[in-house]
Amino acid sequence: MTRQGGGMRQGYLSISICVFGVSVSPLFFKPGYLTGLHPLWLNVFRLLITVLVMTAVTFFTPKYRRAVFSTSKRAFWLSVLAYTLLAFHLNGWALALQYTDTFAASTILGTYLLLTVLFASLFLKERTSKAALAGLIIATAGVVVCNLGGGFGRLSGNLFAVFAAATEALYVLCGRKVRREMGAVPYTAILYLSTLLWMVVMAPFAGVPASLPSEGVLWAGMLAIFSTLLGHSIANVALKYFKAATVSAVMMSGVITGPLIVLLFLRDPPTLFTGIVGTVILVSIAWYIAVERREKRIAEQTKAAIAESITE
Repeated sequence: MTRQGGGMRQGYLSISICVFGVSVSPLFFKPGYLTGLHPLWLNVFRLLITVLVMTAVTFFTPKYRRAVFSTSKRAFWLSVLAYTLLAFHLNGWALALQYTDTFAASTILGTYLLLTVLFASLFLKERTSKAALAGLIIATAGVVVCNLGGGFGRLSGNLFAVFAAATEALYVLCGRKVRREMGAVPYTAILYLSTLLWMVVMAPFAGVPASLPSEGVLWAGMLAIFSTLLGHSIANVALKYFKAATVSAVMMSGVITGPLIVLLFLRDPPTLFTGIVGTVILVSIAWYIAVERREKRIAEQTKAAIAESITE
């Protein structure tokens, strides 16, 4: 935690809303598919509605409008990479939910936090302890076993979930760099607009819909409001009060709450095999979080002891 006082209530509220928004995305994706609208086109309309809302907020507020036009070249090109990764992540997640069950897709996506650690060590030269690395290895093994649990259709859905997890991890790393130079609202406004452009480029490869089902647009709107604006966007508000690792870790609770919500409303239960392997992945994530908290506590105690010895 990084803030004190009454403002922390806003922090807890924002992170709770964020988890809720991410958790309900499968609940809106599943009915959206039943309307006949392809997942890629569902994402196009989802981002279109999001962009309309964010554009109004950004460009009708002078402070945010000035921030957008004063973006540095370095931040701009890092943002371009982040936009590309987010577009691939959203489409990979949508296809994963279409071709495999919700629990399998959610548990595999849950490994993105551990993949973020791996990519950070490769690209940012950040060190990871052996104990934390053990959690990464266990989670990766769980993903592999989960992919062996069904036929080609199920396997392809699981692989889309792996792709979604990897691209989200890379997107988070880019976002960390960009957010040092840009505010939350200008960043998300540019992010969603550019991601929409990528969506429009990719969606025609799935074919152009002969008709536009109004129900499909309705579910896209629900995704825009709940999962994008109240999920991904509010995560940036939570970062004001909590560290990035804490926000990412708490968001992983969507691995459990998402499938439970789908089970409650859509009667889409996971198989026993998927449930067992998914539990292994969840345990590995919990192990990683516990190790990180323990090492952070030890580091803080060591720092305090050194400071105390200097003052004596």
